[in-house]
Amino acid sequence: AFGNPKNQLLFKWSNHDYGIKNLKFSTCSQMLFSYGFDKQVIIWNLANKGGIVSSQTVSFDISDSLWIANKNHGDSNAKIITCGNDNIHIFQLNPFKGTLTSKPFNLKKIKRNFVKLFELQKSPFILSGSFSGDLLLLDL
Repeated sequence: AFGNPKNQLLFKWSNHDYGIKNLKFSTCSQMLFSYGFDKQVIIWNLANKGGIVSSQTVSFDISDSLWIANKNHGDSNAKIITCGNDNIHIFQLNPFKGTLTSKPFNLKKIKRNFVKLFELQKSPFILSGSFSGDLLLLDL
């Protein structure tokens, strides 16, 4: 369906109350992470034409996200790392159970407006950049 060469709308997914702030495809491109101004985090199943795998409302802002597949199981039990103002969170996805849990990353009292995440290939580390110009190397 996504390879259709015609210039036409294929699907429309609606579940956020307000605009979308962040989107990230899974590594297999079968799922999509979305975060909206309504503070909802939604995992969409694109293979199922946009059915919702899991959703939750969060109390923190998200400016960027990074989808990290489980090395042994692909997007099963994948981690989604998010960053925002004074926070970096790790979401754990279990698409088979439809569960999405989150916990804050231990930043050791560092307060920054984190704006970007980057995965360092073939390592357990990610890099985060802040609005103030700091770079943080984080160990997952």
